[in-house]
Amino acid sequence: MHIAELAPLLEKVHPLRTSASTRDIAIFVEDLVTRANTPSMGQSACDEVITMCHPKGWGDRQVEGFGAGWAAWHSYLDELSELAEQCGQAIYDNRERS
Repeated sequence: MHIAELAPLLEKVHPLRTSASTRDIAIFVEDLVTRANTPSMGQSACDEVITMCHPKGWGDRQVEGFGAGWAAWHSYLDELSELAEQCGQAIYDNRERS
């Protein structure tokens, strides 16, 4: 991993690897984080995660392990989106200090 500020995203999506219905999301985020080798690429990765957390992205799929209904899954996606926002801001803040 090249951008340290993206580490929380990897931690957040790691549990998604255990379910066939969410494994592709974990792999997608892990790939974005791994490929990000500049601050702007890191911020773009965060933007992509935020976009995919929308109901028309990952929000409209049936997933296992999040309880009955959509509420728990949407709550997780809201948390992931917020975390991606925080990571993107941390990249910006740290780049400004450099």
